[in-house]
Amino acid sequence: MAGELRARGLKALLAQLAAAGHPGLCIVTSREWLQDLAEWVRNDGHPAGGALRIDLGNLCDSNGARLLHQLSASRAGEVSIRPDDPELLAANHEVHGHALTLSLLGGYLALAHEDDIRRRDQVRLQDADEGGRISRVMAAYENWLAAPG
Repeated sequence: MAGELRARGLKALLAQLAAAGHPGLCIVTSREWLQDLAEWVRNDGHPAGGALRIDLGNLCDSNGARLLHQLSASRAGEVSIRPDDPELLAANHEVHGHALTLSLLGGYLALAHEDDIRRRDQVRLQDADEGGRISRVMAAYENWLAAPG
């Protein structure tokens, strides 16, 4: 019930912002297109539309590698690595540049595996299918947090 009320409140807020024509900026990110904003989307038939839809897609290998490095994946075994290291590039490639998965993986490696990108095999991302990548990373977090000591 509370979640439904929040969703209706968010819908009302976004509709008001899109319809009002006020100068300003509200950024909403979602993996799914928000159909409730369709009437305000700027396009050829509606050039003054207040809502822009921008599909950001997934990260290329070099950008995903830099994100992982920025999130502390800064070692391969005992060796310090740079943002363009082949291990980081491979890690991004394995998750198809999925930014949320990379963020979760980077945080997990920082907390549980001392920033070692080679320990990503603990998460078994290479076995994940399109719908399972995030759940594999979340399962790794759950197992790590549940482990004694």
